[in-house]
Amino acid sequence: MSIGSDILPSPDLLAFHLFDWLNIARGEERETLLAVIATAQRLALDAFLPHYRQSDIEEPALHDDGVHILPAVKEALARFAELGLFGCSFPEELGGFGLPYTATLAIQANFSAANIATANYAMLTAANARLISTFGTSEQIRQFALPEIEGRWLGTMCLSEPQAGSSLGDIRTKAILEGEDTLGAGYRLTGNKMWVSGGDQNATENIVHLVLAKIVRDDGTLPEGTKGISLFIVPKRLPDDRPNDIVVVDGR
Repeated sequence: MSIGSDILPSPDLLAFHLFDWLNIARGEERETLLAVIATAQRLALDAFLPHYRQSDIEEPALHDDGVHILPAVKEALARFAELGLFGCSFPEELGGFGLPYTATLAIQANFSAANIATANYAMLTAANARLISTFGTSEQIRQFALPEIEGRWLGTMCLSEPQAGSSLGDIRTKAILEGEDTLGAGYRLTGNKMWVSGGDQNATENIVHLVLAKIVRDDGTLPEGTKGISLFIVPKRLPDDRPNDIVVVDGR
């Protein structure tokens, strides 16, 4: 047993749950999944577990050029991407492995056990890409979801606001229609978000934010309650590579 391997889910227990109890695969497919799980466990031990304490000691820091994170986090996510693990449960036509989502959860459990903070970058990115690939247009999927599935970009969810906390019906971030292009209707968003996990970092060249906001009525007012909320794709860098008008502030 390698150092730290007792922290990860038992391979035998995972195999029992997946194959003997849930019966998600047999034969060659079962062997393939076991090989992927074994690879995930090695990566979790080699790249995620070693810095779990250090990432608590050296928190992300806000500099003039944005937020800097622990270099070991960037390295771990790069290795995660190299193995294609961002795309575990995505279909092959989107560049994924096409694995059952249950198997993806078993794979992800290794990284969450080794280092939940670093693993959450991957979890949020996969959730972000899944939403876009399910509800977005083909061009939105190409521009924003595919780089996340590849692991070249990371993703976030921007929900809560300083004056509203987690009461989403009270959010005041507003969206004003500015035109339309190949990506669809374009809006100018104005407002403040807080508690955005991975809201900025220097690990990837771009970040895809999914932002909750309310479309301004014709009279300039915002709709009340949760029924007035819409969801917007807000990249850190625009498709023409210009920086978007996003600013991170220290709220302490």
